Amino acid sequence: MTAADHHPVAAVVPYWLGRPALEALEVARAAEAAGIGALWVGEMLSFDAFALGGALARETSLHLTVGPLAVGVRTPVGIAMGVASLQALAGPERVAVALGASTRAVTAGWHGRDWTRMPARIAETADVVRRVLAGERTGHHGVLASEGFRLGMGASEVEVAVAAFGRRSLQVADETADRLVVNLVTPAQAGRLAEAVPGRPVTAWVVGAVDPSPEAVERIRRQVSLYLAAPGYGDMFTEAGFGDVVDEARAGRPPSELAVPDALLHAVAAIGSADDVRESLDAYRAVGVTQVGVVPATDGDPGGARTLAAVA
Repeated sequence: MTAADHHPVAAVVPYWLGRPALEALEVARAAEAAGIGALWVGEMLSFDAFALGGALARETSLHLTVGPLAVGVRTPVGIAMGVASLQALAGPERVAVALGASTRAVTAGWHGRDWTRMPARIAETADVVRRVLAGERTGHHGVLASEGFRLGMGASEVEVAVAAFGRRSLQVADETADRLVVNLVTPAQAGRLAEAVPGRPVTAWVVGAVDPSPEAVERIRRQVSLYLAAPGYGDMFTEAGFGDVVDEARAGRPPSELAVPDALLHAVAAIGSADDVRESLDAYRAVGVTQVGVVPATDGDPGGARTLAAVA
């Protein structure tokens, strides 16, 4: 059992587009006030995940999982240094890290980095991060390379989660990950993905919105539209029966013009009354998800406090 397994419900920093960046702190405080003990801190267009994690390590007592981090953007040594920094601030038992392939648009487009052989990069990154945190000097030469680095901080261990959809990335997760994390999938898909990593804990990120305002629903719809054309995500949406809108997105139609149906939102999110939301989350648990990471809507619900209190 890992430290994260003590938290069957976690909150996820939502990074809603168009919302204030400092809302991340409100979500963390709302989660802690609701009695939720764990928070996932990813990255999008605002905070550096480790910088935000450092602030939250001091402001809260939450267990922090940083990521999924794009392995094509940070080096394994850079990730290990970030993890070690958070462990020094919060304590090793409060920090975990997640790795993922991200997308070509993020890795190559935004950061100008190579987006090839991503499953191998994930596997090698996980291995090097663990070795660096254990106090070893690097001597890795594969798809990635690092020579001669030794961390100048105390040795530690860390839970390494992997975000995966496809066959090869799931194989890497089964071989190297301590945990699988999935996002924007239906309960049935989450169950199928969990079966690919037998014996591993599984976290499913699920958008949660209790009694949402119309603005909250529209913001969720706009955010989902950004994932329709992405590798992995689009395939999952197609498998769930929404291939028509995925085809439009992949044909180049702007996200603002895509008609994301309500049925898609309800297939991959927990939206409605408090009972509706709890029932939706229970559907993920019923298929083998061991931790639900709730991504709270915040329009009309500052910090997602209403939603987080309902699911805690």
